[in-house]
Amino acid sequence: MNYYLILLQDTVWDGNYPLYFPLVVIPILVIAVAGHRIRKIMRRNRAGREYRDALERLKAEPDNPELKRETLALGTRYADLSKTAFGRSAFDETRLENDMNSVSGKNGNDPGRKSGAA
Repeated sequence: MNYYLILLQDTVWDGNYPLYFPLVVIPILVIAVAGHRIRKIMRRNRAGREYRDALERLKAEPDNPELKRETLALGTRYADLSKTAFGRSAFDETRLENDMNSVSGKNGNDPGRKSGAA
């Protein structure tokens, strides 16, 4: 009985961690980070599919204002999920507007509309 107490005291209480501690903790951290990254990618891909599906429905009904709002909301969500670690997005609001205009039949060159160039 005393032998086990001395062994426990030598491995835990003196501050020396056994060799298996980093061998257990580091893989757990790697798996947790990888799982978080995979879930983020899956959410982004699902949002992209939902946005493309909404664009297809908008193509069938270009004058439906409720469908336009839904497509805009889904596109904004997809743009938010597409942002990189530096806050840049490969999919932004300009592309969202261009997609919606091309699907709904608007060319974006209305005479009353200002151009994007400054």
